[in-house]
Amino acid sequence: ATDRPRGELDARLDDLPPIDGAAIAALRANYAGEVGLIDHMVGDILNVVRDRGEWDRTIVVFTSDHGEMNGDAGLLYKEVFLDSAVRVPLIIRDPTSRASPEVSGLVELMDVGPTVLELTGIDGGADFRMAKSVARLIRGESGPTHRTEVLSEFAGEVMMVTDRWKIGLNSSGQTYLLFDRSADETTNLAGSGDFAEIQHQLESQVLRRLISTASRQTNFAPMDPTVDIIPTVPDQHSEYKHFGRARSQVARMRRVGHRISSLRRTH
Repeated sequence: ATDRPRGELDARLDDLPPIDGAAIAALRANYAGEVGLIDHMVGDILNVVRDRGEWDRTIVVFTSDHGEMNGDAGLLYKEVFLDSAVRVPLIIRDPTSRASPEVSGLVELMDVGPTVLELTGIDGGADFRMAKSVARLIRGESGPTHRTEVLSEFAGEVMMVTDRWKIGLNSSGQTYLLFDRSADETTNLAGSGDFAEIQHQLESQVLRRLISTASRQTNFAPMDPTVDIIPTVPDQHSEYKHFGRARSQVARMRRVGHRISSLRRTH
């Protein structure tokens, strides 16, 4: 829709770097060389582990904190919610497992911590809040879906990905990105009447996730995920004043909540 809200990605696309096809090709070739160098150096580290006789008792986790646009959509670096920037590799080797499954489910980076602890047999009773171990998946064990959605945040914006959909909300809590992941990210469906119900469902799902996150981080009683408007949390609350990140999350959650409440009244 041409009249949809705007967000960070729009600002980036309005100010594309002056690069042509030849420059992008050279950039990608250089990047591939850097990846090859990292691969070689990681191999050197693993060879040292083997030489020390510790390979059979060593867990290996290979991942990254972000991707790289590398010319995709004419963009460089990261700082957007497109797959090239937010999808990263996650390879975990458990020396005690005979299974070597390739899992296509949704995982968040914070899941690595509890996974390593579980694989090492350490259970200190730690509360990982929203993080979940993927040890069961590594061992090839059946069970419930690990995650039905994953979340990413940047510049006050929120993105959520499910198996089928990706939604992005700007810093005002308005949906400005909606992609069908079964197709590609070239067609933005945000604001389209044909996908209004899907957008509404995903906005509600984002709200429930943010409510759950904020409730756990602030040690407040869980909030009711069915409410239309998020109740105000007094700034003078003695606990709340010490949680700067939680404060910003609750503020964003209120914006999203009011936006979703407005949508409910108009549908």
